[in-house]
Amino acid sequence: FWSGLRVKRIVEALDLFLKIGLDKRTAENTITNNKVTSNLIAVINKANVTDECERSTGNLLYTVATKFPTNALVHHPKLLENIVSS
Repeated sequence: FWSGLRVKRIVEALDLFLKIGLDKRTAENTITNNKVTSNLIAVINKANVTDECERSTGNLLYTVATKFPTNALVHHPKLLENIVSS
């Protein structure tokens, strides 16, 4: 089945997603998609929001991770800065 390391990563990702204010169901659904999970973790780290933040900020980070087109990644830093500072 799953290795101990994989389970640990899942638990850590779930904890991180809950810390940014995602509801439990969204966080659990996100974990089932490796690409979305990787994107969201990357966005959270780029935004320097590895501790808790407001739910509205977390929801915007989730939207960036799931909807932001890859051809616009050059704009990530400024967008994330605006999200976190608001």
